[in-house]
Amino acid sequence: MMNLLRQSGEFVIKGPPNELESARAAPIEATAFEPELAILERGVRLAFQLAAASDPSARTVYLRLLRNTLVPVFQIDPQETLVRRAWPLTDHPFLVEVVESKEPRMGAIAGGPMGPHAREIQNRTGVLSGIAVPVTYKGSVHGILALGSRHPELLSDDLFQALIHVGQLLTAALAAGGSARRET
Repeated sequence: MMNLLRQSGEFVIKGPPNELESARAAPIEATAFEPELAILERGVRLAFQLAAASDPSARTVYLRLLRNTLVPVFQIDPQETLVRRAWPLTDHPFLVEVVESKEPRMGAIAGGPMGPHAREIQNRTGVLSGIAVPVTYKGSVHGILALGSRHPELLSDDLFQALIHVGQLLTAALAAGGSARRET
């Protein structure tokens, strides 16, 4: 069951991928185990805490990449604008570049080319710029740790580097979790 949690002024949408609404007709099967979900939630919370120090309106989200579809698994947005459906990766060229290069990116989002689903989400959330960090598992992109800013001037190289480190921690934690599953 998908839950909306409110803790200390933050709103978090929580649930495995198969319980989130999909922009596609085909169901997206769950590919995450409970420990994996806990890892992803902690990563989103850490990214939010790092961002909130300089940009209290920033939103953070972990987007799971499943069959070229982005599925919001965990998100925190102090303005309560939550995205509850998946959308095609190809709708968001900024994120396509991150997935294809497996390299983090920081920059403007508003005004850039986007497909209809991503444009609707950008308009609704008010995100103008962002940071996107790929999280890999077994050499493939598992998902993207993303931070959206409504105030582009508040994004900094220090925050970019901090989120890269959080992404590296998530990658290491997913690998360690995968090793632990194989050993049991």
